[in-house]
Amino acid sequence: MNASDTLLPNWLARCAENFPRHLAIRCGEVRWSFAELDQQATRLARQLATAGVREGNRIALLAANGLPYVVTVHALTRLRVILVPLNTRLTFEELGWQIRDVHASHLLSDTFYERIATDIVQAIPELIQGTLQAEPESNDIVLKGSDEDLNTPLYTLIDLSATQAIMYTSGTTGNPKGVIITYGMQWWNAIGSVLNLGHHHDDCWLACLPLFHIGGLSILFRSVIYGISVILHEKFDPVSVNVAIREDHVTIISVVAVMLQRMLAVLDVNGSQKCYPSTLRCVLLGGGPAPRPLLEDCIARSIPVVQTYGLTEACSQAVTLPPADALRKLGSAGRPLPQVQLRIMNENRPAISGKPGMIYLKGPSVTPGYANSPETTAEAIHDGWLCTGDIGYLNGDKYRLLSSACMLVMILTLRLCLSTLHSIWLVTRYPGSSMLLIIYHVTHLVNCCVAIYVPCLKIFSNSIHQKISIWIL
Repeated sequence: MNASDTLLPNWLARCAENFPRHLAIRCGEVRWSFAELDQQATRLARQLATAGVREGNRIALLAANGLPYVVTVHALTRLRVILVPLNTRLTFEELGWQIRDVHASHLLSDTFYERIATDIVQAIPELIQGTLQAEPESNDIVLKGSDEDLNTPLYTLIDLSATQAIMYTSGTTGNPKGVIITYGMQWWNAIGSVLNLGHHHDDCWLACLPLFHIGGLSILFRSVIYGISVILHEKFDPVSVNVAIREDHVTIISVVAVMLQRMLAVLDVNGSQKCYPSTLRCVLLGGGPAPRPLLEDCIARSIPVVQTYGLTEACSQAVTLPPADALRKLGSAGRPLPQVQLRIMNENRPAISGKPGMIYLKGPSVTPGYANSPETTAEAIHDGWLCTGDIGYLNGDKYRLLSSACMLVMILTLRLCLSTLHSIWLVTRYPGSSMLLIIYHVTHLVNCCVAIYVPCLKIFSNSIHQKISIWIL
């Protein structure tokens, strides 16, 4: 393959050329067309370059969902700079550890997180700080205290083999790992998704997942690859989400089960409005198989819920139920997307149909490895096949997950980030049961732990620290 075969015109710039007036992003009261978003990204890219940001730099970003985040993502693409999204729920120590581990040269933040960013830079003096802010009247996103050099050259092509981001996993089984996300992964994941879900020229994707997660970040790239609109919410609020679905012509939304449950609960409170308008054509439901009562409730309300399985290493979606099968295959995660190969292995052998085993993935939307960690990469990836650490089984033409169907018991009602779950206190098999009881210690909290029931499989025998696919929101 020639180098030119991996180069594509900048996706946002192409949208600005083809659909200049089409809505690209709406956040709060601010609405930008693709042409306006392109101008914002170009200006910020030049300001960052003037401030010393160079090709290949790793730029840590600590910011909430908002226009500064969106513009920064596209500006860094123009400079061929690597984004390192920081989870805003992490502690000061955890943020510092990730910044050091990834060897970030700069730390950008929005104004809300500027104080924390300043404290981090004081602890890591070699780090260069920058603050993103919106101009009071124009809402233009600028780098505080920086000028724009109009002569700064910017890249007009995207190299699919280049690293777009390094995104840290939760670290439930040790220190977090920096997953390498390439532009090719974003491209092929977007293509695989649209081949499954379809494309409408008037699609509008509601993004209420954190942009520091792959499920949120990937929506920004699908928008400029497809040429569709995004409505961005700073955080998930079921009332605001339901209003957006009704009033803003949202056609697609990405959520996890607990979010959807809260959305439906709000619908019930409204009384007469217990369903969504027909303009909503897809509720992409991730984070593991949903409780069957939730799916049945969606059927009763004619809500087009589509289950999906994915992970950071697969750039979000890897397996998704086709919309036509949403009701017929209730409870299934679906089939691999067109670009993804999948196999289920048990004790280094293909698992028998219907029998659970470890999920392995391969394809152009799967990560090439982990940043600064060749040993971890070698352990997880063999001949291009990624061992996900998740459990599943194939049954005829269906695909199901088991690991995310585990029962989660919270001894205290807490809002946790997965990175706080580190050490395992107890692993035991309950007498007469086919389930393992695993109790995790929750750091930073007093007298708190999490109990998880998982299938008692032989594949757990070699390492009791297998990753368990659970979202806690």
